[in-house]
Formats: sequence, structure tokens, C-alpha cells
Amino acid sequence: MDIALKVPSLRERIYTGSHYLVALALWLIAMVVLLMKPRDLASRMFVLVCLLGAMAIATWSLADLGLAWPNMLMSTLVVATGPLFLHFHTLFPERSTLKGSRVLVVSAYAVGLTLWLLSTASDMAYYLQLSEAGDRLPSLAPAIEAFFSLCVLIGIGLLIRTYLVTKSGISRRRAALILLGTGLALVPFILLIAVPQILSISYPVPTWLTLLLVLSIP
Repeated sequence: MDIALKVPSLRERIYTGSHYLVALALWLIAMVVLLMKPRDLASRMFVLVCLLGAMAIATWSLADLGLAWPNMLMSTLVVATGPLFLHFHTLFPERSTLKGSRVLVVSAYAVGLTLWLLSTASDMAYYLQLSEAGDRLPSLAPAIEAFFSLCVLIGIGLLIRTYLVTKSGISRRRAALILLGTGLALVPFILLIAVPQILSISYPVPTWLTLLLVLSIP
């Protein structure tokens, strides 16, 4: 069978180009932070969040094609980013004094690991055709998206708490600035991308518009 090649439409080029543009920007931001503070724990966690986010966004267009490894990699990246984001905001802009914050972080990692194991087992059984023909275990993608969104919202809640309880003027200004950037970047992402994916409905706006807001994080 012959496959005819054609020039991608402007819409397709914008969709694909925006994904890789945002991924590249996150990678550059991570490299700058790593060069400025290579030994700081909070900086390293921020770098990890940015790199995982860059990899997830770059893999997204391939996962949409239904390929096995991009889908499994995408689930791994998303389920890892949520707890890291939450953990980061127990350390920055200042170490959290919230009682039980350590238990919260450990619980997030434990739930994330459990989701990853179950999702990987389900996907492997399907892609390797270990299950009966046409019989697939329920997809855990909506649960992973919901878990990621919950981690992000808890992280934002920790930022708000830091702003309200800190006695340091510098930490309060940092928390306010970070809260603004994080809110602009991730609240629309949750509402316009994650929630439609969880509910299996169409996106209300083109994803590339929402992805560009992710660059508000820095």
C-alpha cells in the first residue's frame, strides 16, 4: 500500500511545534537553575520537575498516536511529577512547618508508586496480548491524571499556607510571586487539559494555548 506524504497543515504545525517549544523552554530553565545552584536541594527538585515536565510534553504527541512506549512513558512521567511538585513546595520558598508534611510527602510517593505499578502491569498485559483478545484491563490514565492534579492543588495550598504563616518578608514576597506563576501555569492546565482527559471529553480550547501558559512557572 502506498502512503502519500503531504505538508502538515498550519494547525498541525502549531500543535506539534508548541509542544516542543514548551519542552525546550522547560529544559533551558532547568539548566539555568542547575548552573546557578547545583547543590541546593530545592533547586535540584525544581530541575527534576522541569525535566520531567519537558519529557512528558515532548512525548505527548507520540502518545496521542497510540504507540505503546510513549503511552507507558507518559504515565510514568506524569505519576512521578505530581509527588515531586508537592515535595518541592514543602522546601521552597521555605521549609514547611506544617505538622505531618513528611507523612504527606511519603504518602504521595507511595500512592504514585502504586499507581505506576498497576498502570504498567495493565499496559504490559494489553500490549503484549497477555489478556484475552479484545479484553483490556481498565485504563488507569484518568486516575493518574486525577492524582497529578491533586498533588498540584496540594502544592498550591502549601504555597498559600507559606504566604499566610511565614514571618519573613522575603519568603512572603517569594511565595506570592511563585503562587502567581504557578497558578497561571497549572490551574488552566488542570481545568482545560487534565479534567477533560479524566472525563474523556474534548478539550474546550486548543491544548497549545494552555501549554504556553506553563511557561509562567519560572
